[in-house]
Amino acid sequence: MQAVNDKEAFANGKPVEAPQPHNTLNRLTGTTGEGEFAPYTQPQIFFARDQRVDVYCVLDESRLSLETFQTLLEAIGSHGFGRDASIGLGKFTVESICADFVGATDSHNVIENRSNKFEPTAWLTLAPCAPQGLGFDGDKSYWRVITRFGRHGNLHGLSCKPFKNPVLLAATAAVFVPQDNYSPRQFIGQGLGGGGQLSKIEPATVQQGYAPVVGIRMEA
Repeated sequence: MQAVNDKEAFANGKPVEAPQPHNTLNRLTGTTGEGEFAPYTQPQIFFARDQRVDVYCVLDESRLSLETFQTLLEAIGSHGFGRDASIGLGKFTVESICADFVGATDSHNVIENRSNKFEPTAWLTLAPCAPQGLGFDGDKSYWRVITRFGRHGNLHGLSCKPFKNPVLLAATAAVFVPQDNYSPRQFIGQGLGGGGQLSKIEPATVQQGYAPVVGIRMEA
């Protein structure tokens, strides 16, 4: 059963804010200390215990089976993810995996979702992307613009021009409606860069500008 509002989504309790202890180690002594090496706390927002969260992904089962994917998710959940995984955060369990199958019936593409069938008319993005010039209806689509700043690594990171040019992207959870008829696809967006567009010091610099998508139905 899917939640339709915040009250249902946070039935087990709303997220709470609590102090999270942190340590910064002095690499010379291998311990904490005073000043910048003194232990400190930062406010952190936590989900309530047993909070359920839906995670959407596009899976190519010719490369990775659903069973292997679930095993990998469970391994990540037992170890934790994110920058604070080493102090015990980012842990989760996998309750279930529900596969959505994209198929064809007659002249229409239909998504079978938990035994409910609907004809999608738009795409929901699962990551930031660059949709410019790809034939979407700007009046019916919805997106939020974000700016990504990048910096070179390795030797370029130590050069006089370590920063890349900023890139404008559509944030995760954008909804794009095609100008023409809907057709199923796994990704939206395009690769960015090359020819010195993103970097003055390394003309071959490129950046991912595409994201996996799921089909949704926009009511008229």
